[in-house]
Amino acid sequence: MDRLLRVDLPRGGRCDIKTLARESGIDRTALYGTRPYAHLREEFETRLTVIRQAGDSPDPRDG
Repeated sequence: MDRLLRVDLPRGGRCDIKTLARESGIDRTALYGTRPYAHLREEFETRLTVIRQAGDSPDPRDG
């Protein structure tokens, strides 16, 4: 998560949930609902929102 939010994106990846799941080695569905890693998705989305509200973007393809 920290790496993605620092703009250290893997080749072909974005700063998004799909890339977070792939880089974490977990199935993307595990990040939703009451599943085991939902708290990670929530933290990621919160931190990404804060970064964007500050006028920055961890993904150079955004904006």
